[in-house]
Amino acid sequence: VYARGLDWTISESSGPVQVVSSGFEKAAARGGIVKLGDVVSTGRNGRVVLVRGQEYLVVAPGSRLQIAEPKAGGMTRIVQTLGNALFKIKKMATPHFAVETPYLAAVVKGTTFSVTVTDDAASVQVTEGR
Repeated sequence: VYARGLDWTISESSGPVQVVSSGFEKAAARGGIVKLGDVVSTGRNGRVVLVRGQEYLVVAPGSRLQIAEPKAGGMTRIVQTLGNALFKIKKMATPHFAVETPYLAAVVKGTTFSVTVTDDAASVQVTEGR
C-alpha cells in the first residue's frame, strides 16, 4: 500500500515520455500519477514536469529516474540514472530529500538544484539556496 502523500502528479508532458509502473509501460499523460517504484524516462525530445504539493521536478530530454522507497525517517529518494532534472524542493529544518546517482548523492533541506548524469559522471548545480 502506497502512501498518497508520496505520489507525484504529471502537470506537463511533451514528446515521448514513458512511465513504467509495476512492470507496465505507458505514455505519460497530464494528470497521471507517478508512485513509489515508478520509473520515468524521457525520449530525445521528451520533457515532463512532476509536482507534489509545493515541490516539483522538471525532467529534461534523454533522462531516466525512479521514485524510490524513502530512506529511514521518511526522506524522499529519487534515483536518477541518466540525463538532467531540475528540482525545486521546499525548505524544511532538516534534510528531507535525496537524489542518488551511480556517482553521487545529494541530500537537501530545501533549494532549487539540478542533477546531471552521464555514462561516466554526475554533477549537481545549485541554482537557488545552498
